Amino acid sequence: MSHFYELKAGVRQGGVLSPILFSIYIDGLVSLVYRPKTHIGCKIGAICTGIFMYADDIILLAPSIQALQSLSNLCEFKLDFMRMAVNAQNLICLFALWT
Repeated sequence: MSHFYELKAGVRQGGVLSPILFSIYIDGLVSLVYRPKTHIGCKIGAICTGIFMYADDIILLAPSIQALQSLSNLCEFKLDFMRMAVNAQNLICLFALWT
């Protein structure tokens, strides 16, 4: 048994509903990046996608550095609006070149 404590913001770490509630909350970010009108992302088959998410991890896919910067700017704008930020210590940028 643990002591009672009050949550004033966010969801409980490890709570059963936490992943679902976070998904609902962050859906606006995915919708902003995934809009068909932006056409920023990489083609996988016939689908152009620029974002993948798992829990609180975000992967941005872009065909160029400029496109990646555009996706990053979109995410920064939306996350700032949602009063969230990217932890720069956990940021990784990988480049792959295909011929």
